[in-house]
Amino acid sequence: MRFWRNKGKQRRQQWFLDNGSTFLKELIAGCNGKTNPIRSFSSDQILKATNGFDPSRYVTSDLYYTWYTGNIEGRSYMITMFPEEKVKGDGDGIGAVYNDIVISARVTSHSNFLKLLGCCLEFPFPVLVFEHAENRTLSHQGGIGSKYTEFLPWDVRLKVAKEIANAVTYLHTEFPKIIVHRNITPMNVLLDENWTAKLSDFRCCEKSVEKRPKMIDVANELKRIERSLS
Repeated sequence: MRFWRNKGKQRRQQWFLDNGSTFLKELIAGCNGKTNPIRSFSSDQILKATNGFDPSRYVTSDLYYTWYTGNIEGRSYMITMFPEEKVKGDGDGIGAVYNDIVISARVTSHSNFLKLLGCCLEFPFPVLVFEHAENRTLSHQGGIGSKYTEFLPWDVRLKVAKEIANAVTYLHTEFPKIIVHRNITPMNVLLDENWTAKLSDFRCCEKSVEKRPKMIDVANELKRIERSLS
């Protein structure tokens, strides 16, 4: 029994070192290592918070990641886990995971991005810990969560569209290289208790040194957001 316990500890330590070195390298490459500070959580804290990634804590999932809710030290969080088999099964999966982490760390001070508060490096891929979004994710039908929920009022939907446009503007103008999200979908928009929109998921982002986008490009992006909410 002690052998397996020690083996598990050694494996977590190796994951911590591997993930930590890759994370640091990507931070330096992406922003010279300058980001908002985030907290380090242990694997024991993550497993306890999610009850071992139990389905009862499940929120939603996409190609590379799964959202859970969890409680750590009396505070609720949104927790993202990247299943190893899904990430390694895609040629671009590993790069996409670290792209998501680094950009999340860079934009976390803006009110219309889901705030990255910490991570755990003791899994095959880092588990991310974000602020809690009480009203979960948008649905493609204009509601929240399940497709069978009622539509959000139009004033709330317009508010969400404006706030996501604000987040996109930040990505396009705040950094030396333009960050293009490339994957704005309802599922990547989370809503807090005040129905404030929080954009997430930066796996598909591209950083470009090309000239700023033209107004027609911005207008097309806003139309796409509007269609996804209608």
